[in-house]
Amino acid sequence: MRIEIRIEKLRKEMIKAGLSEGFTHPSTILLSKKLDRLMNLYQLSDKNPNCSLDKLL
Repeated sequence: MRIEIRIEKLRKEMIKAGLSEGFTHPSTILLSKKLDRLMNLYQLSDKNPNCSLDKLL
């Protein structure tokens, strides 16, 4: 699955968790951290064309 799609799916899941459980609930925070990681990897790969996302994920 493309990273952009994974990011969008995780973002929606995090928002849903935040609205139902609260934005400071541990499960929402965990999803937020996962989303941060994916976005950081995406930015890293975008800046460095020699960087393979497959190796990082």
